[in-house]
Amino acid sequence: VQEQQKRESLSVLAGGLAHDFNNLLTGIVGNADLLSLQIPPSSELGNSVGAILLGAQRAADLVDKMLAYAGERHGSTDRVDLDELIRDMVDLLRASAARHCTLRYEGSAAIIQADPTQVRQVVMNLIINAADAVEESTGTIDVVTGLESLTAEQLRGVDSAPDAMPGDYAYFDVQDNGPGIEPATLARIFEPFFTTKPTGHGLGLAAVQGIVHGHRGALRVESERGAG
Repeated sequence: VQEQQKRESLSVLAGGLAHDFNNLLTGIVGNADLLSLQIPPSSELGNSVGAILLGAQRAADLVDKMLAYAGERHGSTDRVDLDELIRDMVDLLRASAARHCTLRYEGSAAIIQADPTQVRQVVMNLIINAADAVEESTGTIDVVTGLESLTAEQLRGVDSAPDAMPGDYAYFDVQDNGPGIEPATLARIFEPFFTTKPTGHGLGLAAVQGIVHGHRGALRVESERGAG
């Protein structure tokens, strides 16, 4: 009960901050856009305006993560082939964030009703986290998709959305051969603003949790030191 109350209070905080911050960003972006219409892009001032817009876009991405953690889904849901979506993301990340390691994928068609943009965010966050954890040249990441039936008992044993029901689920599984996560850290990985990375902001996995719960899904985490 305490864990649920903590999550709810942080969700309200993140959602409130995100909305207020988004209102400020709207004014910043609007005024920067007006300036860009009056200043030649090649000028020094044009470069400065471009930097303002780029910074605002990065801040907007952070707002999206906070809203996702708060469970506020934006955009429309469509029939999405999880296998096709993940193949595209794996190809993209294989050439960028995971280019220093071996990224393997095995999947089968799995149709879900979802917001494809948010599902891509989940895929990207989990694979990038795995890529950050493995060693260069010897690191491997295995990604698998498929279908699985979950019982009420199984749902009680994982981090599931309150309204997740027993039945058939599409799953997305990421495994790496990194150093693993110690129990004290594992217990906190979905906390917003908690991070073990020097440059992290601690909202990646919090956003993953919010998105998965917003889609009435569940999360299963298995890790131990030395075992990936």
